[in-house]
Amino acid sequence: MEMSVIEAALMRTAQASFGLLGVYMGGKHCMFNVDGGERGVLFQRFSIPFLGPQGVVPGAYLPGTYLMIPWLQDPTMIDVKARPKFEKAVTATKDLQSVNIGVRILHRPLLSGDRDRNGEVTNNDNTLTQLYRKFGAQYDERILPSIMNEVMKTTVAQYNAEELLTKREAVSATRGDSTPAAGFHAV
Repeated sequence: MEMSVIEAALMRTAQASFGLLGVYMGGKHCMFNVDGGERGVLFQRFSIPFLGPQGVVPGAYLPGTYLMIPWLQDPTMIDVKARPKFEKAVTATKDLQSVNIGVRILHRPLLSGDRDRNGEVTNNDNTLTQLYRKFGAQYDERILPSIMNEVMKTTVAQYNAEELLTKREAVSATRGDSTPAAGFHAV
C-alpha cells in the first residue's frame, strides 16, 4: 500500500513540525540566560558526576547563556547591582528621649574582586553561593532590617537629642563599621 503524494507531504510536514518543536522546547528548557547586573546560582536536586554536588553548586555564573538539565537543575538569578534600602525606627537617645529616625543605604552582595571589611581583595567566587545557601535570593529582606535597626540604635544612643539636631552632618557621616554584617557577604 503506497502513500499518496499528499499523505507523504503531510507526513514530512508533521515530522518537521515535531522536530522543530523538540528543538524549541530543548532550547527553552535546557538553557538559561544570566543578564548583566545579575549572577546565576544553580541548585541541583541530585549529585551528578562531573557536574557538581547535590544542593547549591559552588561558584556563581557570570552574565551569559548556559546549559542545564531540566528538572534536575534549577537556576536562580540574583541581582548584584547596588540597590537602595530605607528603614525607619523609633529609638532612644543618650538622654533617653525617643526619636523617629530613618536610614537609607545602598547595598549589594560581595562579589569576587571586591574589597572586604579589612581592605583585602576577595578572590572567592563562593561568597554569592554562600549568601544564597544561608538566606535565599531575597537576602536583603531577611538580614538588612535587623542590621540597620542595630546600627541606628547604637549610633543614636551616642548622642543626646540636642546633639542630633546640631551635629546632623557628623551623625549622618557615622558609619556602622562595628556591625555584624561582615558575616553576611554584603557591601
